[in-house]
Amino acid sequence: MSGEIKIADSLKTEGHEVFVDLVLKGFAFEPEQLQEYISLIPTGSKSSEKPSPKWNYWKYGVKKKADFVDVYDLSESLVHKLLPEKQGIIEAIKKFKLNPMFQVVIYFSDSSQISTPAIGFSRDAISFIDSIGATIDIDTYK
Repeated sequence: MSGEIKIADSLKTEGHEVFVDLVLKGFAFEPEQLQEYISLIPTGSKSSEKPSPKWNYWKYGVKKKADFVDVYDLSESLVHKLLPEKQGIIEAIKKFKLNPMFQVVIYFSDSSQISTPAIGFSRDAISFIDSIGATIDIDTYK
């Protein structure tokens, strides 16, 4: 937890930092098992070492740190990377009973001189999110 606070504090002086990820969460699966279905190298994963219940995740995403960040553009960029993997993603979700989530995390700058990030999703992004049965989660931190 203290590591998270240090990261958040360090972001307050240099613009906003925004992460947009597809997160696949589930019980009793190992993130490496998704390699058979998804060729992308995950940008993050977690495999619980404790026996059940195991709540593991695999995620792939993009991030940007700048004075102006547009979630619309970032989500569009992510979807274009994920589209060729769509069928494999859907198969993995079904096989391992995964919970897909399109997650946006925004660390706001504390500068009053910087515009807040634009938040929105293109039709392509919404269509992709719907087609894999994902939810949307948006977390913001100051």
